[in-house]
Amino acid sequence: MASSGLTLRGDERLKRALKQFPDRVQRGAKKGMKTGLVRVQRSARKDVPVDRGRLRQSIATEVRECGLNVRGAVGSAVDYAPYVEFGTAPHWPPLSALQPWAERHGFPPGRAGAFLVARSIAQTGTPETRFLRNAVRDNTRRVWQDIKRGIGRELDRLGR
Repeated sequence: MASSGLTLRGDERLKRALKQFPDRVQRGAKKGMKTGLVRVQRSARKDVPVDRGRLRQSIATEVRECGLNVRGAVGSAVDYAPYVEFGTAPHWPPLSALQPWAERHGFPPGRAGAFLVARSIAQTGTPETRFLRNAVRDNTRRVWQDIKRGIGRELDRLGR
């Protein structure tokens, strides 16, 4: 029966390099993904609406290895982030949640200012801002370039 594999003889450096190839590609992809996601993070932070800065500061990146794949994410764990990103349909928000915001933005103090804001939200909802979706859209091509560059650098190191 004929062997279906490839047998290399002699060049030990080449054998080591071929064994390391998958790990080096993954390492390069991970480094490139990190670089690219920081780019998206900066763009999202630049465009997010800011009241006290909590949402802007919460925008974070995560890169994970999943088997042979590398996965990255940019997002926020702040509970109101989806409402800022996607907006809301008209609804009556709780006055207690709106009162501090209304007072910081010059509305009458107490429940009166919060009521004015709540009534507006009940009539029109809140607008979407698309800070994260726009950051991803505007930087996707560059993220792919960062990943390719990261892989290329790792393979260059392997070839030395």
